[in-house]
Amino acid sequence: MTAYDRECLYCHKPFTAHSSNAKFDTSACRARWRRKKERDSKADDSSEPEKPPVAGVSSVTDSVLAEIERLGVASSVSAALALAAARGIDDVDTGGTAKAALIRSLQQILAELRNVDDGDDELAKIISDDTGDG
Repeated sequence: MTAYDRECLYCHKPFTAHSSNAKFDTSACRARWRRKKERDSKADDSSEPEKPPVAGVSSVTDSVLAEIERLGVASSVSAALALAAARGIDDVDTGGTAKAALIRSLQQILAELRNVDDGDDELAKIISDDTGDG
């Protein structure tokens, strides 16, 4: 069995490892290092600034919210699903294929909320214009 002279990644004390991939002298150091890394990554995530809305452009979320209020269905599960889809469409990080799927879902949900099977409505045109699909 081969021994490897290493330095612990957490406490920096030298130790003799019995495995070629050992990085810590004790399991306690490994756990402390992992917890510190998790804390650091959470701190990095929370410091990320929110993306500002594009000036002069009405968001899909705002349009959907207005439609839900007009229909008087704000407390329904379908309304919550419609808002979630609208937020996904508005999210600049949502890719094209995912955005297209969200648009289709949103159109279906809104049609159900209106009890209309017609896909060619004013809100669909707004969504299409806002996302550049029209």
